[in-house]
Amino acid sequence: MVVVAKNPFCLGFLINSNPTGLQKTRKHLSDELIGVSSADGYAFLSNREPSVLDCTYAADLEFDETLAQIAQDPSRVLGIISDATRAKIIKVVEKSMMLERSIAKIIVRSLTPS
Repeated sequence: MVVVAKNPFCLGFLINSNPTGLQKTRKHLSDELIGVSSADGYAFLSNREPSVLDCTYAADLEFDETLAQIAQDPSRVLGIISDATRAKIIKVVEKSMMLERSIAKIIVRSLTPS
């Protein structure tokens, strides 16, 4: 999970080992996947092929619960996304056909450096 916004909602994108069959066959879905791998600095990703950051759906996370889980087990925090990955997320989200516009705006605002 990559947390992409925390205010006014805590939102996250999932990292999957492989795209689903549907994502592979539908261009509008595959266009909203970002390849990520250990070569990008994410050592916890050990697949031979890049994993995918799925930007088609923003999971609505409970902020306090997310913080409580991290406090209980800090090893769950595996790193911070790189500037390059952040830029890719912003680019995909700005053009997203799958995310609601209001959610996309929250994510872009949250990830854009101030």
